[in-house]
Formats: sequence, structure tokens, C-alpha cells
Amino acid sequence: MLDFGAACARFVGVLVAVSCVWLAFSAVAASQTAGGKTWAIVIGISKYGDPSLSGRSLRYAESDAQEIRDALVERCGVPQQNIHLLKGSKATKSGIEKAFASVSKSARSGDLVFVYFSGHGSFVQDRDGDEVDGDRLDEVLLPYDAVLGDESTYILDDLLGYMVSRLPVGPVAIIVDSCHSAGQGKSVPAPGLLVKGTGDSIAKDIFTDAGAGGGRALLSACQSGEVAYERDDLGHGVLTYFVLQSLEQAAADSDHNGVLTFDELGAYVESQVAAWCLENQVFQTPSYESHSSAPIIIVPVVIVSRSLPVIPTPPDNGTAWSLGLGIMQSVVLWQTSPPMVSGVTQVRVGVSRETTEFGAFVSLPSGYYAASGGALGCDLGFEVREFGTATLYAGVSAALDLAHNWAAVSGSIRIAADLMPYLRVGAALGLELGLSSEATGWTTAGASLLLRFSAEARLPFGAGQ
Repeated sequence: MLDFGAACARFVGVLVAVSCVWLAFSAVAASQTAGGKTWAIVIGISKYGDPSLSGRSLRYAESDAQEIRDALVERCGVPQQNIHLLKGSKATKSGIEKAFASVSKSARSGDLVFVYFSGHGSFVQDRDGDEVDGDRLDEVLLPYDAVLGDESTYILDDLLGYMVSRLPVGPVAIIVDSCHSAGQGKSVPAPGLLVKGTGDSIAKDIFTDAGAGGGRALLSACQSGEVAYERDDLGHGVLTYFVLQSLEQAAADSDHNGVLTFDELGAYVESQVAAWCLENQVFQTPSYESHSSAPIIIVPVVIVSRSLPVIPTPPDNGTAWSLGLGIMQSVVLWQTSPPMVSGVTQVRVGVSRETTEFGAFVSLPSGYYAASGGALGCDLGFEVREFGTATLYAGVSAALDLAHNWAAVSGSIRIAADLMPYLRVGAALGLELGLSSEATGWTTAGASLLLRFSAEARLPFGAGQ
């Protein structure tokens, strides 16, 4: 009887807990929309019809659109028939306009409309004088049938703002994974297409065009002058990768209430892209803006799920090199007499790739160790372990000063951290062994225990960019 009673008590407790969660979800969902339906327009264009764009194909735009559509169905509960998926040749200008018109006709006041675009973008001269932000440029998104030099084939920010304004009054969540930066990523510099960053004009037209309703939010891939990256090691566009991750992982639900809002999605993506850029030493700063007075619910119930798979980078195709220039300053913790130190202050030039770094340095005259100034050396380091933005290295170095007849070798353990994409600082503990020579040969040996601090400016280059 005792076991039966305990089982009944546990069952009642579970039933009450489930009922509370369901009531909470129902209340939140009811507060978001009156109609409760979600509609989506999902667009992805990797290859374009215009031969002028044949050399600027994207790798993941169409597969990203497919995965966004799948996530809307599987994670967000959007009915398949409510999603307009336009990939490749189906993503023409007329096809996109028809999709907006269809949603405008089918959706009701209070319904959520989700819009996603992954493809090329650029700028053209403002023709109607509506760009009051000072740049006198119209942002454009390029549909599949865009023809370079023919502005009538582009989707200008004015047209996008108009199509959004025709939607019934209700929450609209928009994600634009494209950029307008010079010659890289998802931008297209060409005759008739100017180059600039992303965000301000599209946001203006989405939020302020005549007829615009409330409850709108926009997440765009990058800021002015930056690049919206695609990466083989992620298997996605960078922005879209973390959008998908936010839909898969409960960590994006910052208030832990079991509901993922577009504000939480935007904040999560911004923070994750920032961490990724710091690790990969590139700049891409997503822009999130919301004019919604109420939360826009994207995932009604957050369930801890799998992490997105990481696709390995193909060998020698996608790994960036890094060139560094810095200064190292040593503190002598212990030494024999006479001192055998290869230089308290050193200037270093180095290169790194994946888990290995190599450098060359010259020692500068410094106080008691002035005689060691001018020593030349090289070092080699191997990554032992990563700790977020910090990395532990084990390394060896050798130095030689023929002018003063001595040589030294050392081993060290070093921890390095990236404070920002182009700046790395570090601290190392090392033991250095030295030999000096007399006329009769190498006669004097010594050792030093050093604590060495370093600061290095780094410039990434290579295929990983």
C-alpha cells in the first residue's frame, strides 16, 4: 500500500506540473496572436541565371533555406502548407512577389509571418529620393533572374518594404543572410551595383513605409563594410548556422520559460557570431532591430535537442593562416651566475596555421642584459588545448648571438588569449639553457627561469577567409 500510495502521489504531481506548463504556454501563445497561425516565405539562391553571376555562386544558400524550412516545420510547428519555399530558379522576382501576395491574402490580423532570404545583395543609386539617411542609396536583394545593370530585375528595399507593409497587421520576423560589402561573401560589386554595408535602408523601409503595421523585427547578417560569410567547417552561412542552432538548443531561451522569442533568437545569434568571429579573427556583426511591443514567439515550447553537426573542413581548403607582429617582455624569476638570458625584450614576427605556430625574433638591449641585444632566434609552438578564446601551447626556441659568442635553447608552456579579432596577448613560463664561449671553446653554461609576457597584432589571410 505504501508503494501504491507513493506512485499515485508522483503521478498526481506529474499531472499537475504538465497542466501548469500547458496553461502557461496557452496563455503566452494567446497573448501573441489572435489567429495563432504562422506563415513563412523562405528564399535561398546559390546559383543565378545571369552568366555575369556565374563566378559568384554561393555554396549553402539553398541548403540553408531548406534547413530553415525544415526547422520551421519540425521545431516551430508551422504547417507545411503555410510555407512558401523558393530555391534556385523558383526564387524569381515574380515568384517572390507572388509568395508575398499569397501570404497577404491568406494570413489574418494577428498571424505571425516569417521571412528568410539567403543570397546576394548590393546597392544602387536612389532614384526616388526616399533615402533620407544620407547615403542616397537603395539596398537591393538579387532574385534568381536578376540581370546585372537592369534595376527592374532587382528587389529594392522600397519594394521589400512595400510587400511587407501589405501583410495583415501582426508580428513579422525577417532574417536577411546577405551583405553588401566589397567583393566577398554574399555581395556583388558590378556595373550599376554599388558597394556598402547592410541594414540601414532595408530596416528603414521595413519599419517606416506607409501602411506598415506594428510588431516587426529584422535580423540582418552584418554591418556596413562587413562580409556575410559562408564556411565549409560549419556547412552553412555563419548567420544561418547560429539561427538554426538557436532553434535546436534550449540555451537560446535566455529566461528559461520554455518559449523562444525572436528577441532571444536575435540576442543569441549576435553573441554566438561575435564569439565565432573572435575565434576565427574576422569581422561580421549581425544587426537586430525590433519594433514589436509584444514578444514575437518563434518556438512555442523549447526542447533540448541535438547540436548541429559540424562538417569538417576539406584539407588545405578553408584553413586560414595568420601573420603576427608583436613584442615579448621577460621577467627573470631565477638564474645562475653569470646570467644566460637570450633577451629580456624581444620583437617577434610569426605565422600560425591550425594548431601550429612558428616565429622569428630579435632581442633588444635592456638594462643589465644589454649585451644580449641583437640575438636572433626562432620558436615553434604546438597547441595543447583550447579554453574558449584562450589556447595552451607547448613550445621550444633557440637563439644565437655570434657577436657576443653565446647560444641558448629553451622550452616553455604558454597560454594565449584573443582579446579581439586582431589582438592576441599571452603569458609563458619557460626554462632557458645557455652556453657562452671563450677563446678555448664553449666553457660557461647557465640557466634561467623566465616569465614572459607578449602582445601581438595578428592579420588573418588565406582560404579560410
